[in-house]
Amino acid sequence: DEGWWFKPEYVINHMNINSAMFEPRHNAVFHLGDSRNRTLKVSGYAYVGGGLKIIRAEISLDEGKSWEIADLTRPEDAIAEARGTDKHWCWAWWETEVDAARLLQCREIMCRAVDSNQNMQPMFLTWNLMGMMNNCLFRVKVHPMQTPGGVAVWFEHPTQPGAETGGWMTDDAGIFDPAKASDAAPGPSGVAPKRPVAAIWRS
Repeated sequence: DEGWWFKPEYVINHMNINSAMFEPRHNAVFHLGDSRNRTLKVSGYAYVGGGLKIIRAEISLDEGKSWEIADLTRPEDAIAEARGTDKHWCWAWWETEVDAARLLQCREIMCRAVDSNQNMQPMFLTWNLMGMMNNCLFRVKVHPMQTPGGVAVWFEHPTQPGAETGGWMTDDAGIFDPAKASDAAPGPSGVAPKRPVAAIWRS
């Protein structure tokens, strides 16, 4: 026993940057033929330790080749200003809308965040001795499906909380559960933002 759990160099004092998506929900269905579903609501949260501030959140619909900026809300901004500090300790919320037509060609929705030190989440999980602090991109799989109402897509998160089953990282990967299905939320405005792409990766 080399006492890895007690070595000071492995003490975790601050959380690294991370983000996740809660809309669309796991096992949610988005009916593309529904006239109310002009856009899909895509939203989540981001956080970082050390008093740093989340400055940007982005999503990708093309497996990380290009990235689009989401709207960002930091509930702590007013509190930090009142305290006369730039330290932030709370989660930030991000949200955007995606045109429904884009979902037919989309295999997964990915999200990432950037902090005030320009730290960004890595594309892939990095192995480490303690198995801690993994903060790779959060990915939600998009699966086409046929329903009585026409063409739709359903969404699959990587895992589920607690003892719940399902998720593309589990043995139940790719299995849709009608008993747990819900309707994915349409975008509140029905109009996707027209911002230019924030970043493009060219091989």
